[in-house]
This record gives sequence, C-alpha cells and structure tokens, in this order.
Amino acid sequence: KHVFLCFTDDSKTLHAALLVKHLNSKASIYAMTGRSETSTLLKEVGVKRAISSSYFGRTLASALFEPSVLTTVLELVSRAGKGDLVEVVVDEKHSGKTIREIEEELNRDPKFRYRVIAVFRGEEDYTIAPDPNTAVVRGEKLVLVKGLKE
Repeated sequence: KHVFLCFTDDSKTLHAALLVKHLNSKASIYAMTGRSETSTLLKEVGVKRAISSSYFGRTLASALFEPSVLTTVLELVSRAGKGDLVEVVVDEKHSGKTIREIEEELNRDPKFRYRVIAVFRGEEDYTIAPDPNTAVVRGEKLVLVKGLKE
C-alpha cells in the first residue's frame, strides 16, 4: 500500500517510482530526492510526496545552532514517549467549533495535552499556527502536538 524510496541517485528513484506504479497503480509512493526538478517529475508520475534531501542539511544545521528545536522535532517524529504528532479529521460533532474549543475538549484528557499546530483544508491548502478562534468544518484535518502532562 505504501512505498518509500530512498535512493541517493534521482534517476534510480524515478525509475523505481515508475516500476512501482506499473506494478500497483494504487500504491502511495513517498520518495527522497536531491534536486527540485526531480520532485516535479516524481509528482508527475504519481509520487504522493517527494522529500528533498536538503531537509537533512537543515536537520544538521539545527543540531548545531538550534539543538532544542532538533530535540523537539526528533521527539515528535520518533514517538519516544513524551510527545507525538497526530492528525485528527474534523467530524460532524466538532464542525463549526473553534480550535480553542476543540483544544479545551481534548485537554480534559488526564494524561495528555494537545495543541493544534496546523489546519489542512486540502493537500496544498493549509495554515500553520492557526488562530485559536478559527472555526473548522467537517472533513478538515488538524495536526496536533500531543504531549504528556507532567
């Protein structure tokens, strides 16, 4: 169902993506790429998300200049215990409520604290750090930081 391509050679990544689509047209493909031009080609052949290897350079720079940022990001993407990133699809019950109201409801959980960090209205239509007074509608996706209450 999901395929992750992590070649250092963009031509191999492109070839593998074409082969995967030939074998299973419904597969969701995610690929690492070194050049932005390749990202465009990969999307044209059906790759869901092309991730630039420049993100790895940014990660290394954070290790040196912003170590607390890197620690937080690694914690959130590794599920090591204190925090996590979660996606919640707005249902009918929460449609029309504000982000603040949804956070207040979620934060009744005795073990975890939640903060909405993004609202997706579509794959390319999203807001980072949305205003807490923003109302959401059914079908939108919320990206939340989920942290242990300490």
